[in-house]
Amino acid sequence: MKMIRYLLLTVLLALIGCASMAQKGALSNAYKAMQRGQYDLALNALSRAEKHHQTTPEMAAEISFVRAQCYDRSGHQSEALGAYRYTRDTFRGTNYAYQAETRLKELDAQ
Repeated sequence: MKMIRYLLLTVLLALIGCASMAQKGALSNAYKAMQRGQYDLALNALSRAEKHHQTTPEMAAEISFVRAQCYDRSGHQSEALGAYRYTRDTFRGTNYAYQAETRLKELDAQ
């Protein structure tokens, strides 16, 4: 019985590790697509990264901020403003919230 529990725990931990790697891979793909100016592909990759069940608060903040950047860089200002505000308000205390607030101030000054 102990062996079965050990085996199940091992499988569960492996699956969690795979999900984390897949999430990081999707986020990495989003960054690469952004660098190429392919914002629709980046947004799709962010959606894939977001769908993993084990999203940490820091990862969720990063995904939210990168989504705002995609909208911003692709000229979708109202979506960008909403996404930056969401990041700022939802993930207070993170570096991404600070960056979102900074960008909101820049956009407001324009």
